Amino acid sequence: MDGFCSGKLFWEFCKKKKCKELKVFIISFNEEVNNLNLNNFNKILISDLGPSFVSKKLSELKDKEILYTDHHQIDADFPIPEKVFELRTISEGYIPSSRTVYEITEDKNKDLKWISVMGVIGDMGQTDKVNRGFLESFYSENKVDFDFCLRNNIEMNSVIIYFSPDFKKAFEKFKDLEKMDEVENLKEFSKEVQDEIKRLKSKYDKERLEFNGIVYFNIESKFPAIKSAFITENSAENPEKIYVFTSLKIDKISISARNQSKKYDVSLLLKDCVKELEGGIAGGHKSAAGASIKKEDLEKFKERLKQLNIEDYRL
Repeated sequence: MDGFCSGKLFWEFCKKKKCKELKVFIISFNEEVNNLNLNNFNKILISDLGPSFVSKKLSELKDKEILYTDHHQIDADFPIPEKVFELRTISEGYIPSSRTVYEITEDKNKDLKWISVMGVIGDMGQTDKVNRGFLESFYSENKVDFDFCLRNNIEMNSVIIYFSPDFKKAFEKFKDLEKMDEVENLKEFSKEVQDEIKRLKSKYDKERLEFNGIVYFNIESKFPAIKSAFITENSAENPEKIYVFTSLKIDKISISARNQSKKYDVSLLLKDCVKELEGGIAGGHKSAAGASIKKEDLEKFKERLKQLNIEDYRL
């Protein structure tokens, strides 16, 4: 949600600036930007992508103006080139990218603060006090509350899940939204997604594994992007534990990790689990992270998980 909402805000800003050509690229976790055709563009706006996905390509781009804004942890192995205008927010607290993009485009996007709020809530930004004033001002101005916004957030997130892995189709639905009232038009997609979440919940209650303070579950679903929403919902049941969920994505295993107590660094945990696996990559936030490995390495990954001492990752 944070990335989609950031993209929507950048999209609207560029339209209002009357850009001659405009295109949105949506990058999933286990992809890189190296294969994108950017020859026709002289300005590139990037948000909500960790350095490991963009640094190599950015160092190769010539004669382009690039803005890179992100709130993930800095990765020393993937430095952002000096020529890139880099706007980071991690020193100020946990500020999702959609809030940052809104604040730097506010003069053109004043009527779209609600999109930013959806992105902040979608990224659990309400759990950090640094976003409290930003959110509460919106609630007050629009006579709504968190629960109302969360219901709309679920509807919007269901669209992303429904169309996955064809995220371009999902963005087409986002692109035309102008008012929060219009989210009601997305309900046709949410019922099927919510029914699938209920099915997975029943399976999860019977088949999940627990070891060393880690809850593990493998998701099999027709909706590839459902894992992130499902792990976020279930990890709230016991915030003290670490949750690691996996799913097959074509020829890769996609991995998500959560610790809602924010007492453990799950990004570092995943990096340690995949660093000796060929093609393994991991990154994200300390409390919410992701990784990708080859599907044949799933059992090796699970064995590594079982060997971990989670106290080594306590913050």
